[in-house]
Order: sequence, then C-alpha cells, then structure tokens
Amino acid sequence: MEKSSPFHFNDPTPITQPFLAWEKLRIYYNLILLAITLGLTALTPELLSVRYFWSTSILGALGANVCFCAGPVTENYLALIGANRGVTRAILFGLGCFFACLLAVGIVVSLIFDLRGF
Repeated sequence: MEKSSPFHFNDPTPITQPFLAWEKLRIYYNLILLAITLGLTALTPELLSVRYFWSTSILGALGANVCFCAGPVTENYLALIGANRGVTRAILFGLGCFFACLLAVGIVVSLIFDLRGF
C-alpha cells in the first residue's frame, strides 16, 4: 500500500496556469476600475484639482491590486477540495470586481462630497 503524501493532490493543473489566467483577468479588472473612476471624475472635473485626489487614486489602485491577489490563492485552495476551477474563477472574479467597483464608487463619491463641502 502506497503511503499518501500531504503534498499530493488530485488536481493535475500546473500551478502556473491559474496564476497566468488571473493575470489576464487583472487587465480587465484594472480597466473596469479605471473606467468607473474616470467616468465619475468626468462628471465632476473639478475633482482633479483636489490635492489628495491623485494620492487617493494611486493608493486605491495599489490596494485593489493587492486584494486581487486573493483570487488565485482562493481558487487554488478551493481546487484542492474539489471545486471546478472555471466556475470558481468566474465567481471569484465577479464578486471581487463587484466589491472593488462599490469601493471605487464610494471613494470617488466621498471625494465629491468633500469637494462640495457636505
């Protein structure tokens, strides 16, 4: 009888494949967030003159990309317990985009409120 190794799993997917797939999705993720941010900013162009708009935008983009890294890690852990990679990836990407978009809208709207003195 062969001894089972804690490092042997039934998932034959090379470890690089999910990460490369997620890096392709990162492009769409960033474009979606950029479109939302620029779209809201276009509605209130004076927002560009707020001194902390650019620092907030850059920090928000960096934070969003750090959070994006949870996607491939979560996918790999779920695959270890038998989850379908394609379905898992689509759900995680969709949920991640949704919450990142909500956060981007919230941040830009709060900057607009601050600009208008609310």
